[in-house]
Amino acid sequence: MEVADKMGMKEIRQRTGWSQSKFAEHFGIPVRTLQQWEQGKSAPPSYVTRMIAYILAFEKIFDSQGMEEPDGKQNTEIGRSFQDKTEQKAVQKQNIENDL
Repeated sequence: MEVADKMGMKEIRQRTGWSQSKFAEHFGIPVRTLQQWEQGKSAPPSYVTRMIAYILAFEKIFDSQGMEEPDGKQNTEIGRSFQDKTEQKAVQKQNIENDL
């Protein structure tokens, strides 16, 4: 994905239309780190930029084709947030602990 190598993190984020906080949350990046990358105070490893671009491309294809998620549910939400996934895992863990 050569295009990602030529784009900065700010341009990638802006193409999503997401705020810094939403983008950072989605990818599990501290907001301050993302801000430093966007301001040029530091730079992410090149593989991180490429990986984020790959993930966004995959999510776009996944969502546009209406593919099913592994749990069999239809994926209708674009860019489901990292927080939602984390909350689901916490609920699942709590349910397992309650069953014990």
